[in-house]
Amino acid sequence: FLFNNKDETFVDELLKYTYKYQNDTVMQGGLFGDIEEMRPVRPEIPPLREYDEIELLKKEKELVGMYISSHPLDKFRFEFDNFVTVELGEVRNIEDNLSRDPKLQNIEFTVGGLVTDVQVKYTRNGNRPWCTFTVEDFNGSHTFSLSGKNYEAYINYMKDHTALLIRCITKELYRRETSDNKKVPEYRLFIANMTLLSNAKEQFFKEFHIAMDLEHSNARFRKALTKKLREHKGETPLFIDLSFGHNGGKETVSLYSSKYRVSVDGELVDWIYEQGLECRAVKKMNW
Repeated sequence: FLFNNKDETFVDELLKYTYKYQNDTVMQGGLFGDIEEMRPVRPEIPPLREYDEIELLKKEKELVGMYISSHPLDKFRFEFDNFVTVELGEVRNIEDNLSRDPKLQNIEFTVGGLVTDVQVKYTRNGNRPWCTFTVEDFNGSHTFSLSGKNYEAYINYMKDHTALLIRCITKELYRRETSDNKKVPEYRLFIANMTLLSNAKEQFFKEFHIAMDLEHSNARFRKALTKKLREHKGETPLFIDLSFGHNGGKETVSLYSSKYRVSVDGELVDWIYEQGLECRAVKKMNW
């Protein structure tokens, strides 16, 4: 990914050097083979700079056309499981069938993904900006548009590889008059709200629950759990959903922790699953 002062990647420069070096080796017995100044100069490695994970994955996809080492949305798996209700690949089908399928009318759903392409445009009179932007999730993508107040509110989110959570609604836009003078409603998809995926947990999680069996609750495990909760101190209220045997069956009680509040992230969730436990988030009604 490194570039030299000729705007060539270091890999390209190295390949050129290799080719020249091989030719020089073949020509060692030639007229200029023993002249040091005529030999190819080994390229210097450009100074390294720090890349964050998103930059590296972006470069990886640019070079090979796909993410190989990991997906930049992997760290948001828990948010996807708890917030996203529709995959981006399904949105086009919703838009295409809005006016024909009553089940798709006056509904709301949530999508999530990475901004991958932004095109800022202007209205015909040239004084009002608007934009289209493509969002990509694990399996597909969709292109949305922003204009008016939504453009003003969310244009700062329109940066490459920004991870977004987007709430969409479908509603009647106008009534179209048919040839037999009937008024037929035309529906459109609108963006109701959007936020950064990284903010979703703190903004919209009302409670975080860890489900466990009483038999699992030994002193060693309680010590490990306490340590992990301290490492993930935050603002989300914590509940332990404790199951136990009773009269030949099982009952569950939800115990509120007055001592611990947590910051839910992928590391905490992965640790819980590794212990053979389950967890869930209770969401706020509106966002």
